[in-house]
Formats: sequence, structure tokens, C-alpha cells
Amino acid sequence: MKIEAIIMLFAGIGLPLLTFMSGLYSLKKNKDRENRINRVVTKIMDSPCDTTSVFHRLLTSGVLDLETGKEIIEACSRIEAQGGKNPIPDNSGLSLDDLKPFFTYVSVNKTYLSDTPIQKVIKIYKDKMTLKNCP
Repeated sequence: MKIEAIIMLFAGIGLPLLTFMSGLYSLKKNKDRENRINRVVTKIMDSPCDTTSVFHRLLTSGVLDLETGKEIIEACSRIEAQGGKNPIPDNSGLSLDDLKPFFTYVSVNKTYLSDTPIQKVIKIYKDKMTLKNCP
């Protein structure tokens, strides 16, 4: 009888509490995501656009703080929605899975200059990744 009472108590209190805590965690995670994206968008929109390319400004605005390719795409969409130029051209050939490794590679290897066209930087990245994957 006592075991049944404990199970009923857990089911009546414990499960709703766990569900509530899970919901709070999801809200915090989503808020953190929004803050990361907003921080990058604000920095790029506040940076002077006449001195460097939009791609270079994205790198220096903290794109590496974003966790996934989806967050990078979301930041670029918000930049475009605010009247800025989308830093990643539609014909870039980079998939969502490529975006984070691409920006990490570019940052670590300093394969960009402020006046280097992004398509050239993407080609360098893809060539290096192709060579890396060869036996």
C-alpha cells in the first residue's frame, strides 16, 4: 500500500514538476539563442559599412558565437530584414552544416581580407576540405 501511495505522489507532484522544469529550460535555451543572434545583428548593423565587406563585418561581429548554421542563417535574414546586405549569397553553395565549420576555418586560418570576395573565400574553403577528405 505504501509503494502505491509513493508512486501516486510522484505521479501527482513529480511529473508535473519535471515537465515545468523542462519548459523553463527550453525557454532559457531559446532566450539564449535569441540573445546570441541579436548581439551579432546589432553589432553588424552598428558597424560602419563603408570600411569593410559585409562578410568581414559578420566575422568581426561575433558570428562564431552562434552555435549552428540555422542561427547564422537567422542572423543573416535579420540583417537583410533591417535593410542590410545578406553576408552569405544564395549561390554560395554552403549547406547549413557547412556554415559553422566554414566561419571557424576562415577565422582560424585568416583566409579572408576585408576586400576578398566571399565566393573566393568559399572556394578556398571547399578546396581545402576536398583535399582533407582525400585518402
